[in-house]
Amino acid sequence: MMIEKSGWIEVALVEDIPQLDARVNEGGAACPVALFRAVDDHVFALLDSFTRSYAVKVEQSRVSLNLAELADAGE
Repeated sequence: MMIEKSGWIEVALVEDIPQLDARVNEGGAACPVALFRAVDDHVFALLDSFTRSYAVKVEQSRVSLNLAELADAGE
């Protein structure tokens, strides 16, 4: 797991999330975040068991979440 100075935390590789499926990431967030991967490799994140979505950045197959958003979720 790598935290970037830009406020994003790397949580997975795109390949870690099967297409048309999801994985729950428990590390690096105040609460579990479900990562979903679409057939076109678009990745999105939802707070596990809730409908709020979170920004996802994918660069060179690395999936990152915004730390500021995750901190707000834990409050």
